[in-house]
Amino acid sequence: MDNEELSIAREQSRARMAIHRLQADGTRMRAISTIEEHTRNIQRHSIGEMTFECPHCHALKWKGENKYPCCLDGRVLIAPPNDPPAFVKKFVETPALLRQI
Repeated sequence: MDNEELSIAREQSRARMAIHRLQADGTRMRAISTIEEHTRNIQRHSIGEMTFECPHCHALKWKGENKYPCCLDGRVLIAPPNDPPAFVKKFVETPALLRQI
């Protein structure tokens, strides 16, 4: 292939990729608009706060939630979690940032 043929082949490839990107973007936009059409009138549902604390591992659970999945009534010992990195801890401990989540 000489330089001119190679240049033409590259240009055709770029054109095909551009068309493919446009088609993919259009498909995504149609999917988004379709989702929005079906989610406008969804009622909010709350299962309440996690008010039950396992006396063994201190896992928080919702009222009525099965008591066994966490530690099997103390039969499974769960290692305490590692401290998060400082930058993560800063976000978790900053109320203004938590409200934005």
